[in-house]
Amino acid sequence: MIKNTVHMDKMDNRTDKRAIQIIKLQGMAKVLIFASALLPMLASCVKDELHDTPHPDKGAIVVQMDWSSLPPEAVADNYILNVDGYEQTVSGTTNTVERLSELGEHSLMAYNIPNGITVSGDIASVDEDNGTRAAGSRIKPMPGYLFSLSETICVEADDTLRITAKPRQWVRQVNMELTVTEGDYDHISTVTGTLAGVERSVDIRKGERQGTAAEVRGTFTVDGNKCRASFRLMGIVPTERQTLKVDIVLSNGDTQRIVSDLTEQTSHFHDDNTPLMLTGNLRLPMESGMTGSIEGWQQADGGNTDAH
Repeated sequence: MIKNTVHMDKMDNRTDKRAIQIIKLQGMAKVLIFASALLPMLASCVKDELHDTPHPDKGAIVVQMDWSSLPPEAVADNYILNVDGYEQTVSGTTNTVERLSELGEHSLMAYNIPNGITVSGDIASVDEDNGTRAAGSRIKPMPGYLFSLSETICVEADDTLRITAKPRQWVRQVNMELTVTEGDYDHISTVTGTLAGVERSVDIRKGERQGTAAEVRGTFTVDGNKCRASFRLMGIVPTERQTLKVDIVLSNGDTQRIVSDLTEQTSHFHDDNTPLMLTGNLRLPMESGMTGSIEGWQQADGGNTDAH
């Protein structure tokens, strides 16, 4: 009887041990299940914390314009940012491109569309002067100021690319002042000037003038012995001669055309963007049948002698 009791006690001990092991295994299984459910949550939390932006797979672009090389009158109220063909009209100095960009290289352009200039694709051209009877080679004499920039940028994912962009001014003003040094200026009725060999178009992506020759025509104001006119030019065409035709109508109905070559005086036109001032001496014909002339052309400080 005693032996049986001892045997049963041993069996009970074994049973208890097995039960304890089963309970432990069940507990470990629950822990593993809980841990496996928790791991993705932990991983997602870690992943979010490692991102620097809300756009981990793409990059943002912020463009800050540096206007320091442009005169105040050439800074436009509105202009266009173009990234890979996506256009956005903006204003002010600093702007964020609305569309996020993929990792890698992208093209960035910025330009304005001033009065008197049309942009078609990458080509900006001065509009034709519809107020004249001339052919299409005559363009508006006083368009607005055009600026542009074009560059390749590299965008990183999960980052913001900040760019300082310095635009280039394309349009430059020319002021002319003729002083009557011979003849009776009181008999002058009207004076008009036509300047040939000027540039019409630029490629704003390549940053190149196209060599498309045109002419501009404007009216000189007459104040005593001074005749003044202003033009705004996209540039000059180096392969052409820059000739100025001045047509003078006198009070008695007589007309005079004086042709003057300004090729030398405008040869460095593209070297600066401040107004170019040209002065010359106008000699009117002293009597009928004689011709006048313009002599002594000189460059002077540009000033502001806008005659329009």
